[in-house]
Amino acid sequence: MGTVRRYFHRLFPRTEGGMFYCNIIIASMRHPNSIRDLLAVHLRDNRLGLWQRAIDAEQVAEIGWLLYSTRHQDEQRLVRLLSNTTGEHIGARWRVIKTTTHNRRTGTSPQSKEVRAIHLECDANLTQRMKHKVARLYSSSSTNFPDGTKMC
Repeated sequence: MGTVRRYFHRLFPRTEGGMFYCNIIIASMRHPNSIRDLLAVHLRDNRLGLWQRAIDAEQVAEIGWLLYSTRHQDEQRLVRLLSNTTGEHIGARWRVIKTTTHNRRTGTSPQSKEVRAIHLECDANLTQRMKHKVARLYSSSSTNFPDGTKMC
């Protein structure tokens, strides 16, 4: 683990075991999808995965999540809409909404009770500015919401 941590500084052993997740930054002239396609067989053979982040930033912060979001919504279209409206780069991805059904002892919640929504993300260095920009779009006095979705 020590030699691997030299390259992945935020990789920590989990006392309860299970899957490890870490962030890596890959700089390349190729599109991320082509890199993922090239590595797909090797990753699958070694039971590894590679996912692209919703926004291209070293540290990402959550702005909020969208009420009434459904799996039928196109996250990429929503990202383009919000990024064009605010003039900033915004990412969107599906995540579990934190509820009180989480079991504190085991650190898990029943899969059937997990509620997911589209969460908006931005560069961590711009969090406050982005929260204010997005809050103006989704404030309680707003009557016209981008994409017809309200935010929490």
